[in-house]
This record gives sequence, structure tokens and C-alpha cells, in this order.
Amino acid sequence: TNKEVTTGAGGSVLLSATIGIGTTSNRIDTTTATLAAQLTGTPTGDIFIRETDALSIGSVTPLDNFNSGTAIAGITTANNRSITLETLAGTLTVTQNVTANGAGFVDLRAGGASSDVNFNSGATVSSTSGTLQVIAGRSILTDSNTATTTELSTSGGLLLAQSPEKASGRVVGRVRERGEAAVVVRA
Repeated sequence: TNKEVTTGAGGSVLLSATIGIGTTSNRIDTTTATLAAQLTGTPTGDIFIRETDALSIGSVTPLDNFNSGTAIAGITTANNRSITLETLAGTLTVTQNVTANGAGFVDLRAGGASSDVNFNSGATVSSTSGTLQVIAGRSILTDSNTATTTELSTSGGLLLAQSPEKASGRVVGRVRERGEAAVVVRA
């Protein structure tokens, strides 16, 4: 894999575009600690990101007064576009919202037998009507124990799964169904 964006330890990456970020066959490869991304306007492409190790979806302050210097948090799309993000060998921690607009889907994957997907700090992964898919090498977890946080929200389908190469793990969290959505949990 050719790395396209690499930062030093504790670094952050902000990706912002009006057409698309990567493609299914040419993903944006990153090696960073924190990532935020957005598709604005009327994009015709989706977001495709592949991280080499552990990653936090967080808040990133832009350089050179981009976005008036205001931090961009999480990952968002416009115009029914989708989000695909995977770590090759590391835990994926969601600390800011990940939102696919309209019918756009969200596919989050943490690769590696000891890799988790963690929903922290009240973050929500959502789509209005698109499918949400979360796949972890080991476990899907939340740091919320109050039953007041919705970690996953869609009126579309939902798949929570453990990677096939790992025999044990756990899925912890709450699932709220809106409408006639299909919910599948596989471990």
C-alpha cells in the first residue's frame, strides 16, 4: 500500500472536497492519529479512506484559515454520498459523529485480530436511510453506560459483525430501530 498522507506521532489529517475523497479502487491511504473529513456541495463521489494502524475519528483544526479556522469534526457527506473507512491493523475509535447524508451508507472496519471499533464521547454513526455496517477484528464497544446515547442511527439496514478470522469477541451497545430497518448482529 502506498501511503498518501502520513503524519508524525499524534498528528492529524483533515480531508475536504466537493467531488469525492478517494475511490473504491484508489483509496486515500493514511498513517495518522486523528482524522476528520467532509464532502460538501453536490459531490458525485464518496469517501474511501484506509488507515495503516489505529485511528481516532475526531476534530481537526484547519490550516491557513480554511473554514475560517473553525475545526471540522468527524466525517460527513452531502448529496446522498457514502463513507468507507477501514484500519488495516488497529482499533478505530469514533469520538465525533460520522454522518452519511440521505441514502448514503457508512462502512467502518477495524482490521486485525485484536482491533476494536469504539464509540466514545457520545459520538453517533448515522445515515438518514442508508445501511450502517461496523466490522471489528475483536469487539464493538461503547464507553457510554447511561442508555442515553444512540451510537448507531438509520432507517436503513444495520450490520454489526466480527471479522471472520477472529473466533471470539463482543458487541456491546444499544440498537434503536427507526421504521422498518433490518438489524443483523453477527459474531
